[in-house]
Amino acid sequence: GGCEILVQVMYAGVNGGCETFRARGEYSFESNTKATEPFSLGAEGVGIIAAVGSSAKKDSDLAVGDAVCFVGSAFAEYSKCKTATVWKIPEASPEYVGLRISGLTACAMLEQ
Repeated sequence: GGCEILVQVMYAGVNGGCETFRARGEYSFESNTKATEPFSLGAEGVGIIAAVGSSAKKDSDLAVGDAVCFVGSAFAEYSKCKTATVWKIPEASPEYVGLRISGLTACAMLEQ
């Protein structure tokens, strides 16, 4: 797709509360109760870029082989991500899994 990349997932964060809400269709995941197609699980992850979409090649500095943390479908082997939900990281290691959501949430709370 356009401004999308394909990430080979190396590490996934496990957030029991969020995944329970998603699977049960609670709170902002209510639409999952009416889903006729499978929906993805896993909110945040770390991986290696396996492919870069045509627009992403022009509009970002992301490249195949880059280590990234990302949002969405982290419990899959591969995750298709919008470039806006991806951050480059120095290496694909488990220490970076919580950076994209949990780390950002903690930072926002400290600033308030």
